[in-house]
Amino acid sequence: MAGQHRDQPTAARGSSKDSGAVSSTDTGHPGVDVPRLRKALGLGVATGIVSAFPLWKIPRKPLALWSGGIAAAVATGVLMLKRDQLEREAEVQGEAPTEASRARRLGAPVVTGALFGGLMAGSMWLTSVTDEWSEKLMARLGAKRPRATYAVLAGVGTALIDYFDDSPGRSGQDGKVDPGETSGKRA
Repeated sequence: MAGQHRDQPTAARGSSKDSGAVSSTDTGHPGVDVPRLRKALGLGVATGIVSAFPLWKIPRKPLALWSGGIAAAVATGVLMLKRDQLEREAEVQGEAPTEASRARRLGAPVVTGALFGGLMAGSMWLTSVTDEWSEKLMARLGAKRPRATYAVLAGVGTALIDYFDDSPGRSGQDGKVDPGETSGKRA
């Protein structure tokens, strides 16, 4: 091939396992992983669009209470459905059902849901505070349109982080590691 050394094997599309690269050049630099780049750009664009909305202009108390309440309700419902599913599966398999009081059966999902809702409410409160702080920082730095600048920086930052993230779960596009592939870390 033109521009390729004789000794260098031709890289087939998607065959490089070590860097996730799709192709390589004669200098040995990895090529661009197009599916990963598309995913990163899509996530970056979505983050930029969401960041364009000034969350801090929504009153904090209702924002925190609504998001926390919804999260608590969803978490409680999911946990209760999962518990019912497990009980039905045990019944089908012929296992004796565990005798627990109604309060005990509802207690764990409700307490867990309430804790998750509280965490979500606190998270939304903090997000609102940092959103306002970030927009004001952009204005102090001289941005003519601080919200737009913030949105672009958030989108670009998210895309870069997503594309260059090499955490262990990101070894393949689907998160699965090939059986013959080993980690670069030593035990």
